[in-house]
Amino acid sequence: MIPVVVKILERISQLCLHKNMPIKPEVKSTGHLSAAWFLSVLSLVILLAGCFPFSSHAEETNVISFSVGELPLNSFPPNQVESFERENEGRGSVLKAAHPGAWVEYYAEIPEAKTYQVTASVSCGADKGIYRLMADGYEVGQTFDLYASKTTNGDVTIGDVTFLKRGKHVFRFVAAGKNPASAGYSLALLKISLKPAVGFTLASPNGSCLPDGNVFLHWNSWPETIRYVVQIDSKTVKNVGGGEISCRVSGLAKGRHYWRVIAEAGNGKKTVSNFLSFTTGLPGPYPDREFGDDFSSGLDDDWQIDFRKNVKKIGSPSNGVFFKGQCAASLKGVSMKEEGEVSALFTPITEDSSGGVGFQSDNGTRLYVVVDAGRQEMRIERRVRGYSIFAVTPLAYQVPGWREHAEGDALVWEIATRKVDLRMGTAYRLKLAFSRRSGCVMASLAEDNGSNPVTLRDLSDVRTPEHPLMIALSGTLKFADMAYRRLNMQTYNWDPDSVRIVLRPGPPGSWDAKGVFNPAVLVHNGTWYMIYRGNAFPAPPNGPPASELGLATSPDGIHWTKYSNNPILRRASSKDTKEDPDLIWPAGESHPFLEYRTYSPVDGEMMCSSTNWIDWGAPWILNTGKSFGKIAGFIDTVNSGLAGISFHGNVYRYLAAIEEGRIDLSDDLHTWVTAGTAKLGGNRAGWCNDHECIGDVFVDHDGNIRFESQAGVRPGNVVGNRLCTIMEGVLSGSDPTRVLSRGDLPWLPDWYGNAPTGSPEDFTAGNGSVFPGQTIIKDGWLWHYCGGNNTFVLLCKCRYGPVFECRDLQAGSVTNGICPVSLIVRNIGSLSGKEKLSAGVDGSVIGKKELFLERDQETNMVWSVPVPVGVHTVSIEDLSITTFRNELKTFNE
Repeated sequence: MIPVVVKILERISQLCLHKNMPIKPEVKSTGHLSAAWFLSVLSLVILLAGCFPFSSHAEETNVISFSVGELPLNSFPPNQVESFERENEGRGSVLKAAHPGAWVEYYAEIPEAKTYQVTASVSCGADKGIYRLMADGYEVGQTFDLYASKTTNGDVTIGDVTFLKRGKHVFRFVAAGKNPASAGYSLALLKISLKPAVGFTLASPNGSCLPDGNVFLHWNSWPETIRYVVQIDSKTVKNVGGGEISCRVSGLAKGRHYWRVIAEAGNGKKTVSNFLSFTTGLPGPYPDREFGDDFSSGLDDDWQIDFRKNVKKIGSPSNGVFFKGQCAASLKGVSMKEEGEVSALFTPITEDSSGGVGFQSDNGTRLYVVVDAGRQEMRIERRVRGYSIFAVTPLAYQVPGWREHAEGDALVWEIATRKVDLRMGTAYRLKLAFSRRSGCVMASLAEDNGSNPVTLRDLSDVRTPEHPLMIALSGTLKFADMAYRRLNMQTYNWDPDSVRIVLRPGPPGSWDAKGVFNPAVLVHNGTWYMIYRGNAFPAPPNGPPASELGLATSPDGIHWTKYSNNPILRRASSKDTKEDPDLIWPAGESHPFLEYRTYSPVDGEMMCSSTNWIDWGAPWILNTGKSFGKIAGFIDTVNSGLAGISFHGNVYRYLAAIEEGRIDLSDDLHTWVTAGTAKLGGNRAGWCNDHECIGDVFVDHDGNIRFESQAGVRPGNVVGNRLCTIMEGVLSGSDPTRVLSRGDLPWLPDWYGNAPTGSPEDFTAGNGSVFPGQTIIKDGWLWHYCGGNNTFVLLCKCRYGPVFECRDLQAGSVTNGICPVSLIVRNIGSLSGKEKLSAGVDGSVIGKKELFLERDQETNMVWSVPVPVGVHTVSIEDLSITTFRNELKTFNE
């Protein structure tokens, strides 16, 4: 009886939450209810016991639960998420929101495409806010109020969400407001749970391309519905009777559209479907494309012009584009997917001229570099709605000299500036390069002949830049040769949403209480091993050099357990520190080798081995002191499939990468020769003001050597410097001193302002500086472990293989029961390779095709799909389109 009563009470609490009512019951972690509350509602339970459906135990086993403290996360404002542990229930997180619009989002792997009922395990209290959930950008259910006069724990059923494909999806909790009685907007969240549901879902179109602007919409039926309300782009376009599950809509404008259906029952209850999208008009080239000088063509068709005052004038191809006054133009239909650069020739005509180039995101945020002849400065500006840079950045992180001003209903941040010397009538090449994965941008300005270059760096919170942008703020200006190009074709597409903290400092007073970083990682027989650097005191320059080395193990590379008797390598004296470990397991050896830096009794690089990962044998010296430099990584050519590295007539098995690019070779891990120094170079004015430290090295699929390097380092203030980040490059596998390619921008983020060591210990993954660790190739992924702000270990992943993207599904007319279907497929992954695509009718697979594509290659696939008489949904992968065969019946709308 008690379990049934508990379920009834839980259902009542869910209903209260669904209606924005505060949680009153206190549900303990053991699942028992407080006696007072039990008695107060017992009579109500008896009356309502027959009114609510309950899930059987078998059904509950299908529930998928995520402890949010174990998921990668992102938040806005940054650095406002704290974690907490609840006994036997895992790790949760608290968003310390201070205003509406703040959010925290979690990235979770969904194992199966279907409709789920979403439940969140939350804590209510006197400082909690009202929240809404967005799944992949679309609202789920209703808002829920977490205010309560005293702290209570419970579950809130938010609503249903449909995932059209398995894989990673985003759950964003957004502060929508607060109860008048609440003291704040905070959110305390422990788990996100998904229970399979019989959802009201759309069938098609999704990801389809409809050249003529006419769309045929198809959805699943919903019980007790008397009317379906069809909406496209948030506008009602048609009402359909409850017996129909499809309709036609005509005359849609060219572009991308989002649609959904609302089912209305006779009692007034409304059930809202998921969203799907489609495009109208002929499919264009791949969105991540180069484009040329469209401005000088004089045609406005592809440009969105935003007049704010005065006028602009389209010029001829010979004289470029003139702007006078405050206005902007953005090129439509271009998606800046990973890394790219917007540039133009910019000529100031009058002394008050001010203009620039940049990009505009799909949410309207603009980020651009502006050159101001009046101020004689170049600056990176961000035009946003709804929040101030000073409101979203903690005081300790702010930098003197930041400015901000209002512009209509937006705020313009000016937080990166540099003085320049502009001359009227002189043409300057102005560029803004950006990286989505790191959120970094770099501006450059030079005269048209390349002389007098100036660079400037900043960070962006815009994760999905869309339209290249040209702006004119004041005076009279001329633009020419507006262009966009992709960057870093040889770099990997590291996933910014995969960044997560996987190892945190220990409790107060422990040997690693003030930092766990500089990770070295190996996988052997299914177990992951990490040797990491731990600090009992803040890392230099805020504390003494007092590091020791510890061990952690993991079954999956994500969830790590520290060895109970850490550290495994202790300091030899108060003058000693053990740091910068690196692991190697040579082919044919029965045990791993560990390299590390020590300062006492020997000042230099040491190597030792172990048969149990805990007891390490007597070390030997790899060098004679600092003249050798710190070792950043090792390569065993036998493990890596290389033939060996030739130098002066000898072939060497092992390679060691040294700080600032030096390459040393060995055949036994004892005796080393110097092969030379790789000229890392790069844009030192932009990123590496003094020197660059090479990081980990590994062999890629082309037989060349990849390296991650620590850039933006300034001697005397290396640790905790906000400019420390990670660059990426490629060395020749036959001559490792030859640099084949080097990234223009870093691939991991830091954040606005200063991020000194010793700031709050519960960092978010994007906080502060980052330092390269070790990269593992495992299960078709690159796993890169690095140090975050000398405080924690970060993991960032990259798909190491082909990734096929399907788009623009189109269907022709059915003839003799066969529907021709075509779509565009592109390999956007790291490697060339094969993929099998599945075609289906009404959810049943009817055939598969295998194709091979080089990296960045695309092709047009054509299928001949048999369809029965009637209305049907044809799908290929997660794209869908509706077709019908009316040989035996007349189709009526």
